[in-house]
Amino acid sequence: LRVDPISQAFFTASIRCEVGDGTSTSFWSDPWLQGGCLSALAPDLVDIVPSHQRFRRTVASALVNHNWITDLVGPLTLPVLFQFLLLRQRLQEVVLDPSTPDRVVWNWCPSGLYSCSSAYQAHFVGQTALLGAKELWKVKAPNEFRLFFWLAIQDRCWTSDRLLRHGLQNSGSCALCCQQTETIDHLLLQCVFSKEI
Repeated sequence: LRVDPISQAFFTASIRCEVGDGTSTSFWSDPWLQGGCLSALAPDLVDIVPSHQRFRRTVASALVNHNWITDLVGPLTLPVLFQFLLLRQRLQEVVLDPSTPDRVVWNWCPSGLYSCSSAYQAHFVGQTALLGAKELWKVKAPNEFRLFFWLAIQDRCWTSDRLLRHGLQNSGSCALCCQQTETIDHLLLQCVFSKEI
């Protein structure tokens, strides 16, 4: 299954694995060690692990007799050795609890449970709402008018200035008054012909 890198990064940032017995958490690919993936902690070290082994090795099987070390195949460069020592030190603090199953926690909900609503809202974290957009959809008007004004407040109407920005031939001046550049603001608010209507 191919997943685009942006979606994969979003998913990785959205979950964390709380390790119990370690039997269902992937050692190399899941975000389980101090809330992060090993690829963030030790990217050069993870690069020398064969891709088929990255998803097969569980935390439980990796920690038994330090089996994770046998997954390392490739040149041992200075960054790899440094990350190896760092990971080995962090793994000494990990204690498995055989009576507790592993748990995947969804970071966008206080309960830790996934919901479509929280995933949708998380996609818009950090974005500002378009001024007037919420009120526009509450207006009792035909859908064609609401769609036109939705495009207008986003500056997506095909006016002369937009045609020029996209490299399409056009005079650039207003088709009604031929006095100023045809922008959506000019057409709706400033044009002398629009003011008469």
